Amino acid sequence: MILMWRKMINTDSTSQLPEEDSRVDKKAKIVDCSVWTVPTFTVFAMAFVMDRFGGAVTRVHLVKYSEEEGISPGSSSRLLMFYGLTSCFARLVTGRVCNLTWINPHFVFQVGSFIAALSVIFVTLARSYIGFLSCSVLFGLGAGISIATSNLIFLTCVDPGRRASAFGLASCLGSLSILSSPPLAGFLADQLESYAPSFLLGRRYATRLCSPSISTPLC
Repeated sequence: MILMWRKMINTDSTSQLPEEDSRVDKKAKIVDCSVWTVPTFTVFAMAFVMDRFGGAVTRVHLVKYSEEEGISPGSSSRLLMFYGLTSCFARLVTGRVCNLTWINPHFVFQVGSFIAALSVIFVTLARSYIGFLSCSVLFGLGAGISIATSNLIFLTCVDPGRRASAFGLASCLGSLSILSSPPLAGFLADQLESYAPSFLLGRRYATRLCSPSISTPLC
């Protein structure tokens, strides 16, 4: 019995070695950069960064820009409320739409990005509260669609073992874009004493966003 007990201990110790080695390997590899070799991830990551850059300018400076155009502070602040409600509704509907087997999330992302780009373009032409309200609703609709579908795409464009790296890298790049664009737009507004050039900067990146998203169905 003593020999059998020793044999069981040896087998348990040897069976635990591969598990410990695999844990060490998993801990050593924090981010899998091989996701950049996947064309779909690369294209959508670029589009996502530009989408966040132009969208952050609109969300942060929309109220001040509308006040600059003569809209009251109370009415200007309510623009964000309409944006949030529309974005929430768009995300819920988009999730249900993407559950359909015959719907390609890549095309849904294109529709959302195109709507968001149009809103950034039209907001520089708005002069009344109705115009700003329409742009806010349009922007919330496009942002909700693009954000919901981008999360789905980043989790499905790579194999299950690289999903965490794909989603993490895309979110990191998007956060850096969101962090950099509002201060840059605010700096332009301070230097030029107008928020119009800041939104023109966002419009430039919004129009560029449409060009990489056109090629996403090919990936």
